[in-house]
Amino acid sequence: MNGRDWDAVAARFEKEIFNVPANDRKGLIATAVKRHAKQDGIAADIGCGVGRTVGLLAAHFGKVIASDVSTECLSIAVRRNKALRNVSYHQVDLIAERPPGPAADLALCINTLLIADETARTRMFAHVCAAVRPGGVLVLVAPSMESVLLTHARHSEWKQRAKGKARPPGSMNSDGDAVLHGVVCIDDVPTKHYSSDELTSSLAMHEFRTVEVEKLEYPWSTEFDRPPSWMGAPHPWDWFVVARA
Repeated sequence: MNGRDWDAVAARFEKEIFNVPANDRKGLIATAVKRHAKQDGIAADIGCGVGRTVGLLAAHFGKVIASDVSTECLSIAVRRNKALRNVSYHQVDLIAERPPGPAADLALCINTLLIADETARTRMFAHVCAAVRPGGVLVLVAPSMESVLLTHARHSEWKQRAKGKARPPGSMNSDGDAVLHGVVCIDDVPTKHYSSDELTSSLAMHEFRTVEVEKLEYPWSTEFDRPPSWMGAPHPWDWFVVARA
């Protein structure tokens, strides 16, 4: 999805785009921000969307640089956080450039590196990493490929138990080559998913040392419409990664 696509979604963002921070039941994001807080430091909210995490960063850093590809989403973020005086907002296409301003002490990037095209995504990854100063921290959330495999295994189990009457998961793909590259369709949109090893390897290429990898878990209702009551742990997840430049 490009800037115009996200502009079209902006007014429906809260209804249509899954709220990762609100569903972070373990509080991994907030804990990492607080652990690395610097009241005189700079935080970057990369791919800030409608500003769900801007307030969290603004409370723990002296300055926040919030950026997104969508001008409409940024307009909502500005209105949503209008009381905050230590935040600047910037329209940025991460394929073409890194976020503006000085490198951050902490950069937060939640499910932004999703584009299916490998060349474009590689540029985005590099620009996200370039937004962090040497010694700074990148807090990254990215879709898990292992979770997709678990979801489809659970779907098969459900079909066996229900004699074929199981609702399909939201993640579907008919292109085997795309799956080998971690690209799975979510609501008909090709979306990049990552293994944990792929993330740590990609970060190492940019001279980041991964210091924390956790599962940011969600209920099964995020994958299935009305999942059966027996479908419990293990739950689907995104990867939550903290890495130091």
